[in-house]
Amino acid sequence: MPSSCCVVFCTSRYKSNPEKVSLFQFPKNEILREKWDKSIPRANLVVNSKTVICEKHFTHDEIVRTWESGSGDSKVTVLPIINLKRAKLAHDAVPSIFPGPKYLSNPVKKRKLPSKRMLCSSINEKRREKPKKKIKEKQEFLRKTSFRPNRFFYMVFKFLRNLSKTRKFARLKIQH
Repeated sequence: MPSSCCVVFCTSRYKSNPEKVSLFQFPKNEILREKWDKSIPRANLVVNSKTVICEKHFTHDEIVRTWESGSGDSKVTVLPIINLKRAKLAHDAVPSIFPGPKYLSNPVKKRKLPSKRMLCSSINEKRREKPKKKIKEKQEFLRKTSFRPNRFFYMVFKFLRNLSKTRKFARLKIQH
């Protein structure tokens, strides 16, 4: 098994880094393997049975370090918690934390349940309806009161044109 992580810029297994981290092999499930492959920002990554990735690229929620035993007996109230010798990954874990530039890390956003999303969207729609009226009122007020350069220059042009017409008319009266 290789002793270095396949992620670019990862220093978890360098000799200068004394920190011990767990390494995980790529999943055998094709769908999950494809998700991992897409999430790792490395163009020339060739995945084989010995390709590994370290725990630094997963969130704490995705790494399992303890095991809770449980039985169907209702008499057992205390569940013993056992620390695992080797860390394991959650079944749907996908690497999302990458060193280097920020654009390489794509934190996975947890989505709300559909019922909560629909509730939030209906509340947001109600909130959006109210400002429309206020916006229209504000636009109308600004239209009536604000300075608009095109309208100002049109008024000046119109005034000067009328002024020149009156001067011409005045000259004609004086000559006659």
